[in-house]
Amino acid sequence: MGTPTRFTGGLTQAAEFQPLGQIGIPDPFYYATLPHDFLPYRAGDYTVTAADGSVAATANGGTGGRILFTTGDTIGNSAAIQQPTANFAHVPGKKLAFLTRVNLDDVVNSNFMAGLINTSATPFAPDDGIYFVKGVGANTVQLVAEAGGVIVGSVDIPVIPNNVFLNGADMDLGFYVDEQENIFAFVGYHLEGDKPNQNRTLIGPVAAIRASSRTAALSILPLNPTIALAAGTAVEQTGNADFLSAFQER
Repeated sequence: MGTPTRFTGGLTQAAEFQPLGQIGIPDPFYYATLPHDFLPYRAGDYTVTAADGSVAATANGGTGGRILFTTGDTIGNSAAIQQPTANFAHVPGKKLAFLTRVNLDDVVNSNFMAGLINTSATPFAPDDGIYFVKGVGANTVQLVAEAGGVIVGSVDIPVIPNNVFLNGADMDLGFYVDEQENIFAFVGYHLEGDKPNQNRTLIGPVAAIRASSRTAALSILPLNPTIALAAGTAVEQTGNADFLSAFQER
């Protein structure tokens, strides 16, 4: 890592006319943000839906706190978390982003989804949102945009060495919606953190749902950061998450 650049006068994205435009630090309210590293994980911070399963803090290795998802042993049993309130939404012309890091113990026999969806006790059947989904038998994910129960855009994340799920391996999943309403997908091993020697051609964005290819507008309804794991066979499934985050431009 090189020598840090020092801005002795400060740095901010706020304009001069805004109340925090002169204080010299990034405006903490420019974006609505949820950067949760599960340090610690407090069960009351999330709504947990777990049919014959659980979500709890875990001592599994990794920088930062982790939470463990455990399903029941019946096909379709799931364990999921959402915020108590859906506090994010796509606003045309404004940026929106989501990012999580997950680790699945049995990739082939589990279903998984993560993203921003409507608040729901059945996260694998959302009505609105932008989310990643992996079906049983698959080791890659699809990015989906849905509005009013109708899929308005989707893209299969292409298979490259950096973004195939492996048992017990961390995977970062993120998307970014730009001002033109294009959705860019970032999928790969440990995208967060310094990457001094990594081939950056493989780490994103790896796919996109272009506004020009959608069949209808994106949903503008309130969306909820969500992670969910489900059993694809009659065997209990486990996995963990290292962090969960969402960002919406005001």
